[in-house]
Amino acid sequence: MLLRKLLPVALAVAAVIGVTVGLSAALQSAPAAPPPKADPLPAAAPRIVAVVNNRLVRLDPDGKNSTPITPAGETVGHDARPRLSPDGSRVAYRVRPPGARANDPDDPSNLRLYVRRTDGTGSRTDLGRTAESYTWTPDGTALAVSTLTPPAAGRPEFGFEHAVVTVADAAAAPLRLPADQLLTDRTRDGTLYLTQSVVSAAREPDEFLRLALWRPDGTRHARVNPPGEMLIDGRLSPDDRRVLCLKLEPLAKRVGAEPYRLVVADVATGQTTRVASVPDDVGIHGYCWSPDGRRVAYARTRPARGGGSESALVACDPDGGNPRTLATGTSPTAGAVTVAGVDWR
Repeated sequence: MLLRKLLPVALAVAAVIGVTVGLSAALQSAPAAPPPKADPLPAAAPRIVAVVNNRLVRLDPDGKNSTPITPAGETVGHDARPRLSPDGSRVAYRVRPPGARANDPDDPSNLRLYVRRTDGTGSRTDLGRTAESYTWTPDGTALAVSTLTPPAAGRPEFGFEHAVVTVADAAAAPLRLPADQLLTDRTRDGTLYLTQSVVSAAREPDEFLRLALWRPDGTRHARVNPPGEMLIDGRLSPDDRRVLCLKLEPLAKRVGAEPYRLVVADVATGQTTRVASVPDDVGIHGYCWSPDGRRVAYARTRPARGGGSESALVACDPDGGNPRTLATGTSPTAGAVTVAGVDWR
């Protein structure tokens, strides 16, 4: 992810300042049978969507009945960032088109945004834009999208343009969130957006890597974490009272370990609690809440014994209890991510 790549630079600055009919030929005279109905994916039957071995798949919350969503010819990388519509019938995700710039695998500027049905039928819908992050509107007709913008006059750093994009026709309406905020989620009623600050520690140390809730008119409702608690990539719980996110640990706690910890933050107090079953030596590549808020799911990768890497999709209680592995993937390449980007509806 772009922000994770830029964090070392931001942290270096902070250090300086101190921070998804064979039979028909024989039956030509018979009336044509109606086509099978598509799976409506009712809310009563939750599904998980994730990237597994370069394809978006849907699976049951116990890890069974894994079914591809994307065709075999469409490569979906670990940065696909799948997001399920409120009814679970569609998924928004990003794909790097063939021939796109490959010299920087973390550059989001050519990750194009698409929508597909999660039953695997039909073709994908191209929303005609790139995106760093996005979240569905409550009625499932549109996506709120943040798109990376380069530095501009009066703004020496990169920033984001925000828009609400209608899936049916890709029409976009501006969303009045500040350019120095990256959208990461929204409340279930759509009245507030969760963002993370992308300002540098040198310019605004009290705003560095802070989560906040904003109104659609661009006014801030509340901050989530206090200064000094560095949180990114927030996902709101179904009751909007907690945030599942990554916490950047102080330098002293990063020796021999990954720099991020998966935590749950209380929206009202900002207090964080670690998801304790996540080992220190794993990289986290996506996470989400269950529809009832009683479980979380996360994708993680770590070095495999004998070389290469191994990835897994895990579900557990918010405190890390009762972990269960739902899907796995391996690669002979060190650091390769084969399971990533999870959502649950």
